[in-house]
Amino acid sequence: MSAERIAQRYAKSLVDHAMSTSQIDTVKEDMSTLATMFGHRELSLMLKSPIISADKKKSVLSSILHGKVSEVTSKFIDILISKGRESSLPAVVTAFDQQYNELKRRSIVKVTSAAPLDDARLAELKAKILQSGVTHPDIQIETTIDQDLIGGFVLDIADTQYDASVRGKLDKLRSTFTDDSFQKKF
Repeated sequence: MSAERIAQRYAKSLVDHAMSTSQIDTVKEDMSTLATMFGHRELSLMLKSPIISADKKKSVLSSILHGKVSEVTSKFIDILISKGRESSLPAVVTAFDQQYNELKRRSIVKVTSAAPLDDARLAELKAKILQSGVTHPDIQIETTIDQDLIGGFVLDIADTQYDASVRGKLDKLRSTFTDDSFQKKF
């Protein structure tokens, strides 16, 4: 079974249990805490290490997470480790976030622009996205700056990318001129 499928199944189990115990928002906060922690390379390496025993991994995670996550999340992590799936924990956190957003009918839209976008531009962009009907009614916009775009922006919605950047247009123009369609053939 693929790692992504494993993560999806464990995340679904956690979502279902959190919903049944009315702790879905608490567990979501816990998943955000875990996502931040997985930014530390040492923790990720420890989880993936076959040399470190499951009991040691439980002990380390328990001491790190004590008082920072709910009992539901703590028990879930123990189950993952006892099943030998601790290396899947970062992927489970990502899958949980996706399922949580789907449950709450929330879409995450990523906007990369060459310069910071002001509030008026973001509001205009949000209105156009809502009009398109490709997202849920609740939109959360995440912005990043990439000066290599020269101008314009790149919009990522789920599996779709809309490139309205100057760099993207120049790349298309370059590929048009390099495909030899402008050469006269005798």
